[in-house]
Amino acid sequence: MEEERIYCMYCGARIVPGAAFCRICGAPVKKHAEAIPRPEPLGEPIPRERTPSEETIPSEPSEPQMEYPPQEAATEEPEITEPEAPESALLHVREPTETVPVSAPLFDPRRLYYVLDRDWWGFGAGSLYDEKGNTIGHLYRRVISVRRSIEFREADGVTVSAVIHKKLVSRDVMDIEIGHELTFARVKLKIHQIANPAIWVEDHKGYEILSGEGDFENYSFTVYDKSRNVVAEIDKAEKWKHIFATGTGFDIKNKYAIVIRPDSEFDRRFIVPLAIAVEEALHEERKGR
Repeated sequence: MEEERIYCMYCGARIVPGAAFCRICGAPVKKHAEAIPRPEPLGEPIPRERTPSEETIPSEPSEPQMEYPPQEAATEEPEITEPEAPESALLHVREPTETVPVSAPLFDPRRLYYVLDRDWWGFGAGSLYDEKGNTIGHLYRRVISVRRSIEFREADGVTVSAVIHKKLVSRDVMDIEIGHELTFARVKLKIHQIANPAIWVEDHKGYEILSGEGDFENYSFTVYDKSRNVVAEIDKAEKWKHIFATGTGFDIKNKYAIVIRPDSEFDRRFIVPLAIAVEEALHEERKGR
């Protein structure tokens, strides 16, 4: 007689005959009478024979499958974008992270904005403002003998620089002086010629260090260094209305701004006089000289 196989009632492993514990899970082995034999696997199911009535009933025909032509994947129409208008290199300039004190010198290298009120220029005097509308300097036109000068003064009235035009020299040349008639640089202008009007600044050795191009007659131009990098732009202050504090009573209408690149360390004593020299040349032209 074949020995009956006993399996663990906890893990299903086969129990070795005579063992008191399961060799797999360690559970105690029940007595033979209480042990649950593992059922033998069943064989393959026997197919049921169909009755005559089932054979005579036809099965319902299945619905015919409709064939459709393959659909092409929908393609997205390309988005039509309007061509962007050319913008200035400094149009999106934001306020500097470093606040420049109002009391800082006029040509402090941290300054990025100089606002000029051109309406007062015909009276021979004017002021320079920062982006908040604070007065940071003054301009005065003086005529002494053969010299005509535009003096740059600090807010407290101390003269720090001047743009000099000597009557005996060509009308298209102006000197930038620092201190007591110390020629710092020279501005040369050809802004009234029809073809390729230009302006540039030479240092005291005669090397070109800055140049300007643009619509000088409307006081809208760009300043470049000798490597053709943009250094500053001069235009209507409303062009940068997101910068200037219009909500604090600072009216920028009819005012013009000198906006310097934040990463430019170029000496402000070159940039600002260059812009003022253009204004002075335009002023003289309007007088009919």
